[in-house]
Amino acid sequence: MWAWVIGVIVIVLLVMLFSMISRKKYYTKIDELDMRKQGIVSASIPKELQDLKQLPMAGETETKFSSWHQAWEELLTVHVAQIDETLYRAEEALDKYRFIAVKNDLEVTEQLIAELEGLIDEMLVEMSTFKTNQSVLAELKAQGEADSGQVRKSLLIQANSFGPALARLEERSEQIDAHWNEMCQYEASGEVTKAYETSLLLEQEVATTRQLVELVPKQWKILAHELRQRIDQLGAGYKEMSLDGYPLEPLGLQSEIKRFEEQRLSLSEKIERLEVDGLEEAIQQLSADVDQMYDTFRREVDARHQVKKENQSLKQKALRMRERIRQLAQEFSILREKYEISADLGIHYETIQRDEELLFEAAKDLDESIAGKIIPFSMLEDQMRDAIRLEEQLMIQYERFTVELQALRKEETEVRERIVAWRHQLSQTRLRLKRLGLPNLPTEVEEALRNANRSLQTLETRLEELPFNVRSIVAQSQDVQETFKHVQERLDTLVFEVTYAERLVQYANRYRRHDNEIHMSLTIAETKFLAGDYERTIVLAERVLNEYDPDAIERIKRSCAPEETLHV
Repeated sequence: MWAWVIGVIVIVLLVMLFSMISRKKYYTKIDELDMRKQGIVSASIPKELQDLKQLPMAGETETKFSSWHQAWEELLTVHVAQIDETLYRAEEALDKYRFIAVKNDLEVTEQLIAELEGLIDEMLVEMSTFKTNQSVLAELKAQGEADSGQVRKSLLIQANSFGPALARLEERSEQIDAHWNEMCQYEASGEVTKAYETSLLLEQEVATTRQLVELVPKQWKILAHELRQRIDQLGAGYKEMSLDGYPLEPLGLQSEIKRFEEQRLSLSEKIERLEVDGLEEAIQQLSADVDQMYDTFRREVDARHQVKKENQSLKQKALRMRERIRQLAQEFSILREKYEISADLGIHYETIQRDEELLFEAAKDLDESIAGKIIPFSMLEDQMRDAIRLEEQLMIQYERFTVELQALRKEETEVRERIVAWRHQLSQTRLRLKRLGLPNLPTEVEEALRNANRSLQTLETRLEELPFNVRSIVAQSQDVQETFKHVQERLDTLVFEVTYAERLVQYANRYRRHDNEIHMSLTIAETKFLAGDYERTIVLAERVLNEYDPDAIERIKRSCAPEETLHV
């Protein structure tokens, strides 16, 4: 029972609390909307209307003033009254706790207030724009009059500078005057917006015309005078150079000159029609093309001078080179009979012959082309450079090939000189051995001398067999040199052994009588010496001296080592 009562009390309290909160929220919303309404009522539109009322009431000014005044009166008498009524009705409904009705009325009122605020802002912007346009009209009118007069003055002073474009520019000047007069008429009739829009058109027309007045004289001067004169000079220069023997037709210069003149006339027509978009760039490009053709003519003149100058020199060089190659062919033919020519050397010779033919043909073609006057000199100059480069490369190849041939002869000469030296060395060696009076010559020494003589004879035989391979001969001569080096070393050893053995025996003979065994050893040593067994002689003699005078061995060895050699 008590729980039910408490529940009812809680529900009642919650309903009362919700009602209090909702009423407070809606009262706050009503106050907010009332403040916004007061903002609408206190807008500055009456002040703006009062300012507009000071203007001459005619035409657009009168129409707009009436429209804005009527809209403001309607806003105050109808819409603001409607807002007051709705807010009052909402307060009464709120006192009766009719929250749904209050909510609907407030939403409609808020939407209406937002629309009125937007309408007021729009009216204020329109009024401000209208007042601004009205305030600047006098300045625009004066500026337009000054600009129109300045354009007419420029056209009058520079009338001769505009060429065929003068008529169009005068039409534009008349159009400027027409815009200015139209603006004045609109202003006088109170059509502020139309007058302002016309002033903008006038300003744009003046700016465009000023640009044309500045641009046209410069470009017309270039087209009508500078480029025309230069193109005429190109045509006259073409005729004069053609009569002077310049083959210019393959370069297509005449058609280019004609194209230049056609393009100049086309650009002149554009100036007459005041079609200036891209005009300056087109004139600059035409001027650059004309400059390039001047460069082409200068290049032809320079090329003619250079080609004729180099042609005589090239012909002489080609003839001298042909004579050199002819002599080289004779020399190479002789060398082929004497030497085995390597494949690389043969290819090098064939390359020289082929390049010489190319050089001679190039010089001949250039001479004929110059005489025939068919090919432009600038093209011949490129051919001349190629021919000169070919001649320089051919000269390098010729000199290199000559060095290679000289190397073959030099190697052969060196080998023959070595053979003479080796023959002399053999002769001197035999003479020296004979003078030494050796009792017996060792077999290995005799064999070494025979091998040296045999290898030398083989080398001489190879030199007599034609054609011979120089590289192989040089390699074989190096083998012979090694053989003679071995002979020399063996002979040096032999001389040392003979001298050393002889002096050992001579020194050891002083001890012969000390002992019968020593006497026998020295006798055997002398026998071995006479038999040519010098090593055994040295062993027997050193054995005797080791017993009586060991230091003598080193003294005798030092005295023998450097003295007796067979070096030639």
